[in-house]
Amino acid sequence: MKDKGQEKKPLGQPGGFFTPFFTENRLAWKGGEEPLTPIVLVDELVKLIKPIVSGFLLETGDPDGERKAPEVIGGFVNRVPPQSEDEPNAITAPLPYVAVRYVEDDGSKAIVKITAGTHSSDGQSGWRDCMNVLIRIRQALQERQFFGAFSIDPVMKTSMPEEQAPPEWSASLTLTVHIPQTLIERSDVTDGIA
Repeated sequence: MKDKGQEKKPLGQPGGFFTPFFTENRLAWKGGEEPLTPIVLVDELVKLIKPIVSGFLLETGDPDGERKAPEVIGGFVNRVPPQSEDEPNAITAPLPYVAVRYVEDDGSKAIVKITAGTHSSDGQSGWRDCMNVLIRIRQALQERQFFGAFSIDPVMKTSMPEEQAPPEWSASLTLTVHIPQTLIERSDVTDGIA
């Protein structure tokens, strides 16, 4: 039986409920930490990957030969019109980049795809740059399989599309992330039974 002195658990506490509300274009949660959603998973991976790729200096496609570390993006890359009048209809990605995308989950495991995009007019450097970025990410994730409340399966799949659009190159790393499970609080079987 339920103890009459027992009080309801506050929002966001174990056994309580999360209640969403919106503040300045961002979903917030009353009473505690945000639940472990795919959005949190992607945001945590972005934070983890940024320092991993910060040491790369890759081509940007800038005519002055500027090089920079890949921009790490959660979700999808925003393609922008080029600044060149020579190709007014071309749309390009801000290169180089690493995009962390949620693909799907079954409640206990999520599939995440990490895509590296680089620029190189040299066919031998372009694909290698993508693979070097992904290999560095894969090695770092295999060394540190836990981040936040999530854990990464050490088996990861790297792939490169056979069709590329030089001078843009891309390759992907697909990984499985284990999501912590919510524990359901059981009520006393005798509650409500006369």
